[in-house]
Amino acid sequence: MSRKLLSLVVLLAAMILAAPSSASAAISRAQACPGAYTAPNASTVVRARAATICLMNYERTIRRLPALRFNSALALAGARHAGNMAARRYFSHVAPGGVSFVTRILRSGYTRPGTSWSMGENIAWGQGTLSTPASTVGAWMRSPGHRANVLKTTFREVGVGTVLGSPVGGAGAIYAAEYGRRG
Repeated sequence: MSRKLLSLVVLLAAMILAAPSSASAAISRAQACPGAYTAPNASTVVRARAATICLMNYERTIRRLPALRFNSALALAGARHAGNMAARRYFSHVAPGGVSFVTRILRSGYTRPGTSWSMGENIAWGQGTLSTPASTVGAWMRSPGHRANVLKTTFREVGVGTVLGSPVGGAGAIYAAEYGRRG
């Protein structure tokens, strides 16, 4: 084997050993976003919301996009919608009676009449391991429309509502992520 080829083989081997495996990448996400792999319960639901935002910002950061800032009005709109879906047992961006996510976000006081804005919404629900923030954000990233919301460069703020329950009744968690940009 020539010296040049041997150097190339050693360099490639070093690169392979230094590259993070998917398992180590998952560990780093879990460390960076506490609660990411924990199914929400009564004592961890607030942590699940924070982990969901953290994971979305992880996805944005690795693509060199600006992080989404937490917004309490968007979080209120998300929490109300997730709670409504659990209480009324439905799963949709449009509530029974026709109320859309735009109307819900406007009602939360996110923006004033006459100002420009951009808004979006992702929803999800799951039971057991499918109810974790990591599972939820992972599902959004595999869905073209949801992925577009997570990565949309015009969105600057986010609020996540997470409630215990499911649209079919029983245990689980429902997530409603509301995205926006004002001005």
